[in-house]
Amino acid sequence: MAPRTRNRLPIGGTLQEVASKARVSKAAASRVLNNLPVRVSERTRAGILAAAQAIGYRPNLIARALARRGSRSVGVVVPAILTSFYPEIIAALETRIRARGCQALVCCSDDDPQHERQHLEDLLSRRVDGLAVSPVCGTANEDLFETIRQRRCPLIFFDRAPEGCVGPQVTTDNRGAALEAVRFLAADGMSALAYFGEAGRNPALEDRLAGARESAALCVVEFGPDRVFLCCDREAVRQACRRFLAAGPARPGLFLESNRLLLGVLDALADQGRFFPDHAALVGFDAFH
Repeated sequence: MAPRTRNRLPIGGTLQEVASKARVSKAAASRVLNNLPVRVSERTRAGILAAAQAIGYRPNLIARALARRGSRSVGVVVPAILTSFYPEIIAALETRIRARGCQALVCCSDDDPQHERQHLEDLLSRRVDGLAVSPVCGTANEDLFETIRQRRCPLIFFDRAPEGCVGPQVTTDNRGAALEAVRFLAADGMSALAYFGEAGRNPALEDRLAGARESAALCVVEFGPDRVFLCCDREAVRQACRRFLAAGPARPGLFLESNRLLLGVLDALADQGRFFPDHAALVGFDAFH
């Protein structure tokens, strides 16, 4: 039996090969392929485009970026991609960036300042036309962000922003949202609150905890230091929630600092045969899928 063959796009054609096949100068081929003004007939233009397709020509984006001082790309740097929050943000950004005829170059810093710095420097070397960054905590890369601003490279921060940042940013009012969340629980009749948070802390998370404490005091909701559980994984959330439910009221209020904590809480409720909303009320940040 003869081996199967698949139609494959040719790879690796050069601009010179396109010009030779179309029997035009390299300059004429370049201007046609880059949709730039050039005095050639429609027949010649069609021949250049056909030659490029036949040999699988792909433009050298690095060379183009150097020539145009821009790459039609935007760098996106996030601290994590294993949550539902950041992938949703990346998808929305990519859609808007693509609509402008540009490409999104996505990097993950793993919440590590060294990784973040390396990604930012790499993106700048690729001559990106802008940066959208959810920065790591601290001031380790403050100097680099200042350098980016001095280079006049458009820069916007989202979800988080460096302390003292005066540039464009899109962030959540974490303290105010937490105030509203606990107020909602109090209005629903909750008299006791448990707060489940991330073991790894940052200013945004601390603002959420501060807002919950402030609101609990204003609403006269029982909420002390022993009701704050900072957990590193699903099982830790489960065990902490089980202890609280065993000692707490029949229908407590549960505040989740992020949706990553939800499964552990659901595990604990299921262990005790409890369910939402009959046996507990829940509020929290991020979408609960």
